[in-house]
Amino acid sequence: MSTPEPTAARTDIGTLPVHSGPDEAAAPSASRTPASPPARIRIPAIGLDQGLLGLRVRQDGRLGVPKDPARVGWWSDGPRPGDPGAVVIVGHVDSATGPGAFHGLSSLRPGDRITLRREDGADATYTVQALRQYEKDALPDSQVYA
Repeated sequence: MSTPEPTAARTDIGTLPVHSGPDEAAAPSASRTPASPPARIRIPAIGLDQGLLGLRVRQDGRLGVPKDPARVGWWSDGPRPGDPGAVVIVGHVDSATGPGAFHGLSSLRPGDRITLRREDGADATYTVQALRQYEKDALPDSQVYA
């Protein structure tokens, strides 16, 4: 059974938390939880707790990012928590005016938790398995959007 994989990507050089899916404790034992859009993200290890903006792919084929570097968004045309595939979460690490919402991503460690509060009120909790860093133009799309 496939499980969702949230992924955070940045707009220049960034750290990409790679997850194997929701924690086993959070997964239903008999059947998959119905999908529901994510409404909020919490990453306690970096003090992030905020609502998510729905983002779409732009005309140039790239996923949009929040205009405000302090905000976090998700690919609203992609998988939702409970769907097979990766739930793609995006934000800025930094900007010309200072740190972005994801400025602390590089301090995450395996075992840290990321929770997406869904619109239906349920939580999808993920555990960081590994950290990988890529140049913006070298992001392995096939791994992110698999």
